[in-house]
Amino acid sequence: MMYEVGSLWNKWDLHIHTDASDGKIFCQEVLNEASANDLKCISNTDYHNVANIGILGKENKKYNV
Repeated sequence: MMYEVGSLWNKWDLHIHTDASDGKIFCQEVLNEASANDLKCISNTDYHNVANIGILGKENKKYNV
């Protein structure tokens, strides 16, 4: 199989907290910032809580993250 494009380098942030962890930044704000900084992958690392994983998973496509 031939690929037209070789390796792609993307920016990731694998340590992000939402309001479920620290009460500071809501999911939409996280995704806005990730998109504005051209991140292609983020990882939710909220403390003792997985409440926002579903929201981030549903909303991420709108932000191309």
